[in-house]
Formats: sequence, structure tokens, C-alpha cells
Amino acid sequence: MKVFIKSDAHANLDSLSFRYGFYFVEDTYINLINPTEVTDKKIHESHKRYAFRATFNLPNGNKNLQGIFILLRKDNTVITIIREGKAFNAEEKLSETIKKIREDGDITPDDIVEMNKQNLKDSAQLTTYLGNLIGNKKVKLAQDAADQKINRLAEALKNTADRAKRAELELQTVKDELDRYRNIELEAEKEGDTQVLAKAKVLLEVNESVIRGPSSCTELVMDDNTRLYMKTSTFDPHLTITAIAKSLVGKKVKTSCWDPLNEPGKWSNRGYFRNVYELNDEDFD
Repeated sequence: MKVFIKSDAHANLDSLSFRYGFYFVEDTYINLINPTEVTDKKIHESHKRYAFRATFNLPNGNKNLQGIFILLRKDNTVITIIREGKAFNAEEKLSETIKKIREDGDITPDDIVEMNKQNLKDSAQLTTYLGNLIGNKKVKLAQDAADQKINRLAEALKNTADRAKRAELELQTVKDELDRYRNIELEAEKEGDTQVLAKAKVLLEVNESVIRGPSSCTELVMDDNTRLYMKTSTFDPHLTITAIAKSLVGKKVKTSCWDPLNEPGKWSNRGYFRNVYELNDEDFD
């Protein structure tokens, strides 16, 4: 499997240099040997990336190395590399700390290669080494910045996941409502009627026991001041549809009315409704 290493990117200047003691001076491709996809949830928090555990070689030696490569799905560009057997969260903080100090100009990739030679393996060792090199204050500021960045990214990824979940639920709602609409459409056809849908509007109020003519009705008040009625004793004796309507107050809905096949508009043009759905006009495109 061939992956792309950008010479001026974090994966090259920080990850490779710190964890493997080498970095490339030009953009290059490297081959991953026997790559196996990693399914760790913490690594896969974003759908834009994925990870592979693999063996690889670098030009500065013949020894086979191992690591976990986190890649952009679109082009297999390496985002970062973590060492086999290391916790992702701990590795992420080490990476971000080193990256911040390098970007601030306090260390170079060659300094990071030297850290690899010193066999620094954890945050405590790194803190002591860098403190002696550039001062404890700068190290503390870099670690705080790393924590803040990781927390921001975690929150952003959580929000993205929440939005995706909401979208999935909304899609399921549309599917369920379309199924309900189609089932009722079949009922209407069996009785020689057709289910006529009104344009989507926002449902503002649902009022019960409203008298229209001689009948007690459920009344819907829409955002354009349209009022629609349904005779409850005949069409909703158990108030099932009324309860559905109440659950949809404040939402954009489509109402339906049953007209006889040979008398279009008989009831739909007189301000009656037979059902209400959480559907928009575009759901029928």
C-alpha cells in the first residue's frame, strides 16, 4: 500500500522525526508492508480518515519498522504516525506538544531527531528534556495549547457525530412518514377516494372540540392563518390523528384530505383534513 508523506507537514516533521529518528526533505511516497486496517474508535472519530497498522522501511536503515498510520481517505496522505502498542491519547498529546514548540521556532526537526536518539518515550521524559532545552515555561505553554487543541477537536468531532446522528434520525422519520402516507393512500383507494396533499406549512396550533357546522372537530391552525377541520366522531374517534398532530406543533407538515375519485376538491377545497404528516414538499421530489 503506497502512502504520501508531505515534507512540510506534521507527520513528517514531528511524527517520523520523533518516533523513528528520520524525516524527508522532499515530498515522497512510502510503501506500507502487510497493512491491516485499525478499527480503534478514537482513531476513527472522523469519517474523513482511517488507519492501518503496517511494517515499513526508511532510507536511513534496513531495519523493518512498525507503526500505525492515520491517513486521509481521499488520497492516502499521512496525517500522523503512532508507535505500535502506545495509547492514542498519550501519543496525540506528545505530537501536539512537539508540533507547537517546533512551529514556535524553539526547536527544529533535527532537534526532534535528537530526542529520538535520547529514547524519550513518555510525557514526563519529554517535559524534562525540553525543559532543559528551552525552559519549563515554554514547555508548559505548549502542553496547555496541546490540551486545548485536542479538547476543541474532540468537541468538534462530537458535534459532527451528533449532527450525523440527527440527520440519520430525520431520514428515518421521513421514511416512516412516507410509509404511513402510502398505507393510508391504499386505504383511500379501497374506498374509492384519493388522498390529496396540501403544500407543506408550519403547524402552529391544534385545538380540540371546535364546533364547525353541526360537528365537533379537531382544528389545525397553520402559519398562513389557514384553519383545517376534521370531524372527530367519524374520522378520529380515538383521537389518534389528533395526538399525532399535537406532536408536530411547531414543525413543517403536510396535511391530507380524501376526495372521491370522481369529485376532485370536494372536501380538500372546503377546509377539511384527514391526516397530517411530518413531511416537506422536497420529500416527494
